[in-house]
Amino acid sequence: PGNWSPSGPPQEGDAVRLDGPGETPLRLVGAAESAHVAMLLARDPVTVEAGAVLRVSGDAVLDGLEVGFQGVVILEAGAVIDELVVDRGRLIVEGVVHVAQRLDFAEGEIAGPGRLIVAEGAVANLGDAAASAVGRDGVQTLSLAATLEIRGDAALELADLRFETGYLPPGDFARVDAPGALEIAATGTLDLRGDHASLDHASGERHGDALRQADWADQPGGLTNDGVLRKTGGGE
Repeated sequence: PGNWSPSGPPQEGDAVRLDGPGETPLRLVGAAESAHVAMLLARDPVTVEAGAVLRVSGDAVLDGLEVGFQGVVILEAGAVIDELVVDRGRLIVEGVVHVAQRLDFAEGEIAGPGRLIVAEGAVANLGDAAASAVGRDGVQTLSLAATLEIRGDAALELADLRFETGYLPPGDFARVDAPGALEIAATGTLDLRGDHASLDHASGERHGDALRQADWADQPGGLTNDGVLRKTGGGE
């Protein structure tokens, strides 16, 4: 607590600025370290995990954000994040969030009524490539109940990306309708790599290796491709 100026840990309505770089990483671990702030500007990585909840009601500009195991981050407004990691945590996007350089979606949930945009020139690793970076192997489950727009280059490998129909807000039992949608923009690419790279609806219908979209017409959300969608490696 004594490390915060001028009056202790941030409370609801406070604006937080971490100047760094290299000197002021922010790590929230456990429910007791949860924070609700009006604005967050950080030049060093921010990590939220182990039951901690970070809610930002205004704009956020971050060099790096990691939503780790059982961590929850709620972005109520717009945000620009250079490097974003979602690894067994929950990211709730209620506004438009731009990833400027890199998205690693290793496992967990991205949900909300907002839109997460991977910028042109940025990369998105979905599944194994991201999970391997943290020392975990096997098929990963990625839950999507928001709109993920790919304007850069994305790869899905050893993963089930599930299009959900909604989500439960943290601390609430009222389900919010928010169909998961994956949009590949004209400048974007999605590479389905290897034997297991699938796009699933929550109803249990699987689409992946065959790249079939016609069956999705009666499903909310799902895949929209205005760019390049390709299959590489094993599988059909």
